[in-house]
Amino acid sequence: MNEKLSRVIHKIKRTGVFFLKNYSIVLLIYNSFYRLINKRKFYREIKLRENISIFDYKGLSKQIPYFPIEKIKDANFYGHLHSLKKYAGVDKITHSIEHGLYLGNYVPYATFL
Repeated sequence: MNEKLSRVIHKIKRTGVFFLKNYSIVLLIYNSFYRLINKRKFYREIKLRENISIFDYKGLSKQIPYFPIEKIKDANFYGHLHSLKKYAGVDKITHSIEHGLYLGNYVPYATFL
């Protein structure tokens, strides 16, 4: 692939990420699309991994089809919100839950909202 085409593709990807991060309607459309096309693949992969040993890090770290279950996009990547909902006995948690520690006065935009 030539360098000019590579730069164009990179710029298109950056623009797409910008719109996904800053426009909730674009994120809604994006997530709806992936919920339609990846539902069966996602749950099939989860079922296959139920019996994998926790020590099989290579098997567990294979890519899973993106299937956005949670409205808060970051919660779709870590699994902690699912566990908290199950523990609390609720169907929905509408607040953002950080998975790490931020030092200083930085607050991610999604968390601020």
